[in-house]
Amino acid sequence: MKTTIQGIYTYEEKEQEMIDYKIIPENTLDDIDTLSFFMVAILTDDEMSELRKISVCVSSDNKPPEWFMKCNGKLYYENEKLIK
Repeated sequence: MKTTIQGIYTYEEKEQEMIDYKIIPENTLDDIDTLSFFMVAILTDDEMSELRKISVCVSSDNKPPEWFMKCNGKLYYENEKLIK
């Protein structure tokens, strides 16, 4: 089974949206910065400025990396930057 990712994007004012990614680059889960870069690449400037959180669900035969488990699949943003 290949890895797939689902992202639930939460914005300040815009309604939440859910996006399924069936094809992802192999290195997407290498670290939190790579995942964040992949997840926000599709956003418009307006969406990026309103983005507050992305909840990420990973479906794979492999166990998610330790860093992913520690953040519980949640990426938080403030002023268009990932909060670590």
